[in-house]
Amino acid sequence: MTSAENFAYTLERAEAGHPSFQYFASQLICASNDYPDRQVVALKWLLIAGVLDDASAPEEVRHYLSSVMSPEDTARAFKLAEDWFEEKARTGIPQDESLWSRSLLKLMRPDPPH
Repeated sequence: MTSAENFAYTLERAEAGHPSFQYFASQLICASNDYPDRQVVALKWLLIAGVLDDASAPEEVRHYLSSVMSPEDTARAFKLAEDWFEEKARTGIPQDESLWSRSLLKLMRPDPPH
């Protein structure tokens, strides 16, 4: 499998709702110098994976947000993640819905500046 095929497969599995692939996709995208809007899209996948699977995600997300992203880009990433959940709610997600909730995404939002 070529790296392009591996990348496409990773994104396909991420879209299908697999948190381990979502984390991997966020890493691949963030490391890519030529992926459009890479930080925003990488954060989208990190947020989704955190809601679906990993309790440590809020801390990771806050660190990532505070270190590299503008508030505008952060808001765009949250919107992309919310849109993903909205689409999956309509089309189905291969996860037990009792294990996830879009409301968890709200818990990951950064604290407003003081």
